[in-house]
Amino acid sequence: MPTVKFYLNPYYQTDNYCPEAIQLAQGFKDLGYSVIGNCNYWERNGEFLIKEAEVDFDLAIFDHRYVYHTKPWVIQDVVDFDKLKNSPKVLLERQCGQELSPQWNRDGWLLFFDLICATDRTNNHPKNNKIIPWQIGVIQEVKDAIWRFYEEPKQEILLYNFRVPHDVRSAAIEALQNVQNFDGFRLTQHIDEFPNDLVKSNEHELNRSTGGRYNPAYFRRINASTAFLTLGGYFSPKPIDYIHKDAFGKIHSPLGRRLQRKLNTMSGSLFRGHKSPRNSAVLQWDSFRFWEGMYASCAPVALDFDCWNLALSETPTNGTHYLGLKDLNPEQVSKIFSQL
Repeated sequence: MPTVKFYLNPYYQTDNYCPEAIQLAQGFKDLGYSVIGNCNYWERNGEFLIKEAEVDFDLAIFDHRYVYHTKPWVIQDVVDFDKLKNSPKVLLERQCGQELSPQWNRDGWLLFFDLICATDRTNNHPKNNKIIPWQIGVIQEVKDAIWRFYEEPKQEILLYNFRVPHDVRSAAIEALQNVQNFDGFRLTQHIDEFPNDLVKSNEHELNRSTGGRYNPAYFRRINASTAFLTLGGYFSPKPIDYIHKDAFGKIHSPLGRRLQRKLNTMSGSLFRGHKSPRNSAVLQWDSFRFWEGMYASCAPVALDFDCWNLALSETPTNGTHYLGLKDLNPEQVSKIFSQL
């Protein structure tokens, strides 16, 4: 039976919540693999999904938080380097769509890994045979909580619930507020407190260990909404500003690229073109809300994946899996209501 080992920081520090690892660990177990870790990680049904063990393994998967806090020159003191040399090494990367930071490349991490699964990837990023697009996704506990409220009676509202005011979110909300004809739908913001009257025995712990991302009242609210604004991200003038040198000292940001980026920055400021996919890319576009909306009984509203060149391992279809915004102006945004 093949064995997969995860290298993670303990999840009781909430910044170390890694749903990508939880999903992969469950998937490998469902396929019959043995799953172990450098620490006990994610308690479920009275036992850890990933159990700490020091045995031989066939595949090593690293969370980027673990790697970020581990210097490459001490990796041999942290893990069994002899075993690593004989095993494929995968990085779960979440740098918000940016390339690996200069320190990571300078120190040789890009050479260390055999595969990098990167969230917030776009088709505007340079091609690299080691890097594939990945996703945040949603863990089983969240799926179960969403399905618990799946039959909630619908209200004719377009819900939004954002803790962080990303550029893209602010632009979309501004455009929606300027739409004159909502066809009876209301744009509604609602952020629910954690509901003691709704929770089951382990849900306080789930809320804590996910960094406040598990809230039954919120899951009920999105199921009760006809549509749910799930987009996120920050505008970045094209071409995306990559790091300047790789591990070999090769320059990746030539003068022409930097000049083009400067021109797009200026045009975006003058003509508000930063809200169009013509001159801008979107970084950190993936969000927990997108995947929660995909599982709920509402219509998730996001950026159009094809129009904005957003990359996933499997691309959803606008009009089938979600409602996609091709531009962030009132005329374009108003069209989503005709699809509800």
